[in-house]
Amino acid sequence: MNLLTIINRACVRAKMPTLTTIEDNANAQAREYVEYANQANEDILQYWDWRALACDCSLITSAEQQTISLPEDFDGFLIKRIYDRSRNLWLDNADDDISLENRAGKYMTDIPFWRVVGNNIVFDFPLEKGRELLITYMSKYAVVNEENGRVEDFSADSDTYMLDDKALIAGILYEKSRAYNDTDLESNKQRFYEILETLKEKDGPNRSLNMFGRGANRISPTEYQPYDL
Repeated sequence: MNLLTIINRACVRAKMPTLTTIEDNANAQAREYVEYANQANEDILQYWDWRALACDCSLITSAEQQTISLPEDFDGFLIKRIYDRSRNLWLDNADDDISLENRAGKYMTDIPFWRVVGNNIVFDFPLEKGRELLITYMSKYAVVNEENGRVEDFSADSDTYMLDDKALIAGILYEKSRAYNDTDLESNKQRFYEILETLKEKDGPNRSLNMFGRGANRISPTEYQPYDL
């Protein structure tokens, strides 16, 4: 469901008037509930590495490149290997920067090793133009905006949530109780974290996921959206 519906369900449970939009900055209640939604989202993100945040992405080199930018929402590799679709092979991660430096220039091979430095992948030698590299990573954004794709915070009526709407509603009610220190604080807190714990148990150990359908490694990928550099 969209953010306006989520917030209105929280408003009904809090015995507050429902809203026609959350995009009216002059409406104090709208501003307040958007703030609760964003804080609840942060609490949910911090609670667990949710399976729904796993992303597959295609990185295409645009020139002779030794450094490639990662997506803006990158929050860590789910699989610490890169699949080179152009050559049908896996590229392994160097254990540390020293290993990468020691390896550079010492081996006669066209299979590079790589490291993450900042928000970039750094290879031990440049890659030619047009290589398609597939990665599976964890996104740090759970909000989806119609115009901008994944974004950090809620801001529009039509924003949707990649995680559980029920947890977000419970989180909004908890954040409201916490802001006012009202009599429902403990019960709302308990309900919120009970929901999160139940969802965590159902979610399972997402670090065991693989790309190409999340099953055993396959020779070639299925569908990927290109991330042109």
